[in-house]
Amino acid sequence: MRRYLRAWLLCAAAFGPFEAAQAATIDVPTATRLADILLADNQPAAAEVILRELLKRDPDNPDLLAAMSRAQTGTGDAKAGVDTARRAFQQASTKAEKARTARRMAQALSANGNKTRAQIWLRRAGQYAEDPRMKQAIRQEFDYVRTRNPLSYSFDFSIKPSDNVNSAPTSNTLSYGPITIVNLANRPISGIEYWSTAQVAWRLPSTQTRQSQFDLSYIGRRVSLGSEADDIDPDLSASDLSFDRLAIGWRGKFRIPGQKGVFDLGTQIFRDLSGGDPYQNGQALTFGYGWQPSKGRHARVSWTVQNQNRLDDGTFSSLSNRIALDWATPLPNRGRLRFHVALSDTQSDSTQVAGSALDMRVGYVLPEPILTARIELGAEWRIAEYDAPINSLFDRRSDDRFAFTTNATFPKLDVYGFVPVLEMRHERNTSTVPLYDTRSTTIGLSLRSIY
Repeated sequence: MRRYLRAWLLCAAAFGPFEAAQAATIDVPTATRLADILLADNQPAAAEVILRELLKRDPDNPDLLAAMSRAQTGTGDAKAGVDTARRAFQQASTKAEKARTARRMAQALSANGNKTRAQIWLRRAGQYAEDPRMKQAIRQEFDYVRTRNPLSYSFDFSIKPSDNVNSAPTSNTLSYGPITIVNLANRPISGIEYWSTAQVAWRLPSTQTRQSQFDLSYIGRRVSLGSEADDIDPDLSASDLSFDRLAIGWRGKFRIPGQKGVFDLGTQIFRDLSGGDPYQNGQALTFGYGWQPSKGRHARVSWTVQNQNRLDDGTFSSLSNRIALDWATPLPNRGRLRFHVALSDTQSDSTQVAGSALDMRVGYVLPEPILTARIELGAEWRIAEYDAPINSLFDRRSDDRFAFTTNATFPKLDVYGFVPVLEMRHERNTSTVPLYDTRSTTIGLSLRSIY
């Protein structure tokens, strides 16, 4: 049975007293469309009158509740807009309704000044959305809210099975001329590494030529040991291999009028813990300049100086300088190539630390997905020359380290804006001092935010 509304109500709300005097009736779908038109025409008060009458007849309709929330926000009652949007989400039953009402909840929260909660609700909306256009719209809204929210956050988590969690050398035998020493406890142990990272940042007021923020970050590593650990080293526990870094920093970007590129400056103070005990404090300063040589290409040069103060043994404290170049360019086949090269010099009282190094890394992003996965192949090469022999029995130490990586990202398996990434890495270090010959293979699974 069709339900009708008196036209005087609609006309009084939308067109004024003259039209309100005309006797007419319209059906509910027409009234609903009229309310939508009024909202789009920035007449929330008129739309609210219509929506109140419609909700008397259908009080649990999630789309009507979402429209009412929009009208309440438009008339300045932001709190009522949030409460009504929450009720709309509670009444939603299908995925499409939940996506629309969660998105409306995010909009109401954003209008009420709750930008961080709005971002959380946009992640929920993206989880329910099935239409690609809706997903894209939600992601654009997330980016919009993020740029206006001074508070930002990010976190990642990964699980990485490894055949060498203790970074043991490939051989536990050392030869000093006619003398051979075998260290039975210095052998690779398999296990699982659990890595977690988190960052909270507060953006300061910015201008067209300046942006800056303070950030607090954490990196943590936990390990579970394989069954052979008790046989190789009974005194070793998983907690001995844990690592934590707490850091606070400031970063800024600056654009000089007339310059196409952007200058960046960053400072950081950090503390490292090993096995739960503090063992190192550090400070770092980075200065960089990034620019676009041409469309689609990005380049950046940087200089970093870092001071590390060891708490357990001051001999291992160090001061290092590092210059780097990063380059990324699209390829004719629609793939993408990334390149990184860096030169570093480290000063220290320890012969195991002081030296110089050349680092190179190249990455290639395949142009087309493979079974819905975006694939990136990578290779790394590091040459390190140390300033002096570690003792009189060895020549000066020199290391060559190679690593090959494959990352597969699955964007269609996103959960609340997080996607799984499968990581495979094989690394080998060859040294003139056999004690530092290492080899490891890890296969990890991590969750990363795509927002």
